Formats: sequence, structure tokens, C-alpha cells
Amino acid sequence: MGAVLQWQDKLAEAIAVVERSLTIKEATYGPEHTEVAATLVNMAMVLGDQGKLAQAMAKLERALAIQETSSGRTKVSATLMEMGAVLQRQGKLADAMAKYERAERSFAAEFGSEHTHTQDARKKIAVLDGRIAKSSGAMPRDHPTMPTGSGAAQAEPENRNQRRAAALAAAKAARKTKKKTA
Repeated sequence: MGAVLQWQDKLAEAIAVVERSLTIKEATYGPEHTEVAATLVNMAMVLGDQGKLAQAMAKLERALAIQETSSGRTKVSATLMEMGAVLQRQGKLADAMAKYERAERSFAAEFGSEHTHTQDARKKIAVLDGRIAKSSGAMPRDHPTMPTGSGAAQAEPENRNQRRAAALAAAKAARKTKKKTA
């Protein structure tokens, strides 16, 4: 329900639903359960969309601590990606890079280097590297997953709905390019 409200951009209602869910899950499963961690990640996403980045990061840190002791690598890696996004929005680019790189290594170890999750993490690294290079005046590192001139230094969309819209637009453009080359 919280995700639906978040998708509808009803963030105040979404956070209330997620907070209630967290209270119920903590009472039912205990504060260190994986269900609690999943709810904390959901809450962090809503808080991030509200621009409450410090609160979002605190929820993600708690979720990661739970996941590192009881979840599989995939959940940890996904949370690291969310943490990287929050840190990036906070302007903490070196910290964001460290989270993305850790997630990429974890995804690669679990799924292999060609898996979508691994590639997504590499793209985040390349985009962030471009932003870091642009802000410092340096040249970005060479990234095999990002073509030259791809606009790696573009600003990240502000909220999850904008990120989804951007991802859909990119996928549509990729399909058009693939059809032209086929």
C-alpha cells in the first residue's frame, strides 16, 4: 500500500502506512528481522522522495546492519545501491562511489559480471565518476559499460517517479536503436 501511495506521489500518506507497517513488523518479528529491514528500505525510499535524506540514510544504515547478519547478498547489494543514491543526492560523492563499488562487487560475485544488477551498478559508478571528474576538472575513468559521450555527468532525477520515467525513456530509446540496427 505504501508503495502505491508513493507511486501516486502521496508521500505523507505513504510514510504513515510504512511507519505503521514497521511498528507491526517490529512487534511481530522483532527489531532485527529481515522483514523489518525490508520495511526500513521502503521507508528510506519514501523519505528520500520527501527530500529527508539524513533520515533516509539512517533507515538504510539500520536495514543494512540487519541484512548483513541475516539476509543474502542480493538484499545487501540492493540496499548499498539505495545508500549510494542517497549519498549522491547529499553531495557525498566519494561515499556514494564506495557504496556503488561495494554493491557492484557483491552483485558480480553472486550473479556474474554480465548480469543486469552488476551492469546497473557499473553504470551508476560511471555516471558518478563523470560527475566527480566534472566537478574536479579531471578526466573520468574509462568504463567499459558507458560509451564515450554518453552524458555520464547528467544530474540524477530527484525522486523515484522521475527515475522510473527516465529509465523507461532510456529503455524506449534503446529499443529504437536496436530496431534500427537489426
